[in-house]
Amino acid sequence: MAELPSQHAKRFSRLGLAFWVCIISATLGCHRTAYRQKADAEVAQLIRRGQVDSRWDLLKTGIYPRRESRMYDPFCPDAEPMPPDDPVSHQLMHRVDGKKGWPHWHDNGDTFYVENPFWRAYLPRDDRGVVVLDRSKAVELALVHSRDYQRNLENLYLSALNVTAERFQFDVQFFGGNSTFFTADGPDRSPAGSVSQLNVDTDVQARKLTATGAELLVGFANSLVWQFSGADSYASASILNFSILQPLLRAGGRAVVLERLTQAERALLANIRQMARYQKGFYLQVVTGTSPGAGPSAGNLT
Repeated sequence: MAELPSQHAKRFSRLGLAFWVCIISATLGCHRTAYRQKADAEVAQLIRRGQVDSRWDLLKTGIYPRRESRMYDPFCPDAEPMPPDDPVSHQLMHRVDGKKGWPHWHDNGDTFYVENPFWRAYLPRDDRGVVVLDRSKAVELALVHSRDYQRNLENLYLSALNVTAERFQFDVQFFGGNSTFFTADGPDRSPAGSVSQLNVDTDVQARKLTATGAELLVGFANSLVWQFSGADSYASASILNFSILQPLLRAGGRAVVLERLTQAERALLANIRQMARYQKGFYLQVVTGTSPGAGPSAGNLT
C-alpha cells in the first residue's frame, strides 16, 4: 500500500468522486426488472446450449405461462398485487405479536383472482360451444394448463440459475462504501475554541477470482476534510492499492476452486436430459394415463 504524492492527491480525489458518482448512478439504474430480465436471458442461453443432442430437444423452456393458460398472470411480475387471503390470517400481515407489520403490502393494489378467470374462453369449441378434443389437442392443452409440467419447467430454470450463480463468482465484482461525518464542538469542549469539521471518506474495490483460486483485489480510497472554524482549510488524501493472493495448499488448485461450478454445470446438463425424458413421459400420461416419471431437480441455491 503506497500513498500518492501530494501534488496528485487533489486530481485523484476529483476522479474518485466522479467514479463514485458513476457507480451510484449505475446501481440506482439497476432495479429488479433489469435483474429478472438478465437472469431470464442467461438461463435461456444455458438451456439452449445444453441441448446438444436432438434427443434432448425441449418443447418449451420458458417459465412464463401463455395467455390462454389458467396459470397466466397479467400483472407485472415485479409489482404483483395482493392476492386474496384468509381474512383472519391476513391480520398477521399488518400486526403480529402486538407489533406493526410492513405498511406497503397493498401498494400495488389487490386482485380477487388466483387463477386466470378467462382461460376457458381459449378452449377449442365447435359451433355449438362444445369443447372438442383429439389426441394432439389434448396434449397441447395439458402442456398449457398442467401445474406439474410448469413446476418441472421452474425446476429446470432454478438448475440453470445455480450455474449463473457459480459463474458469477469468477466475474469481476465491485464493492464500495461511503461515510460522511460532521463534527461541531463548542469552546467548552474544545480547548482550541469552536471546531466545525466535515469528513467524507469513499472507497471502491474490484475483486476477481481466478480458476486457480488466486484473488486479485484493486482498491481506491479517497478522504476529504473541510475545516470550517477559524481559517477555513481543505485537505484531501487518496490511496490506490492492489493485492494478489494465491492459495497454495488449502482452498487452492483448480480441482477445489472449480468443483462447485463443475457440479452445477453437470447437474444442469443432466436436468435437461431429464426434462426431455419427462416431456415424452408426459405425452404418455395424457394419452394412456401412465406416470411420466421424475422431472428435473432444482438443486440447492447456495
